[in-house]
Amino acid sequence: CQRIPMKTVCIMSEGNTLGKKKFITPEDLINEPMIHSRRDSAFYRKLEEVFTLHNVKINSWIETRQFNSACMLVAEGRGVSIVSEMDAREYESRGLIIKPFRPVIPHTLMLVRPKHTALSTIALEFLDFFESSLEPFRLK
Repeated sequence: CQRIPMKTVCIMSEGNTLGKKKFITPEDLINEPMIHSRRDSAFYRKLEEVFTLHNVKINSWIETRQFNSACMLVAEGRGVSIVSEMDAREYESRGLIIKPFRPVIPHTLMLVRPKHTALSTIALEFLDFFESSLEPFRLK
């Protein structure tokens, strides 16, 4: 299993006043309806920890399983979210405003490979291509 730390961003719909800020902090989101990942996910636990350290309670509105669902809901004006930048960029043309979130909360992407079976050449080539496609979104 290979763990790849990915960048995350705060997203909001066009017209949200937070769109004028250079970056977003937990304090900025106090009164914003939050669309977030499942409460039992590692990412949500990290998110909650950061908000707690800043003495901010997450204004939980909608819980979703995947970042792309959160992006769709935010694009419809249903709230704000913190998602992987890779997912957010797919929805940028649909009216999402994308801003850096501070402090950084990485999202971990895991590439799972079979332990006891060698991968075919084409599978290895695909993984190399896939990993290189992640480069702009990796947390460095």
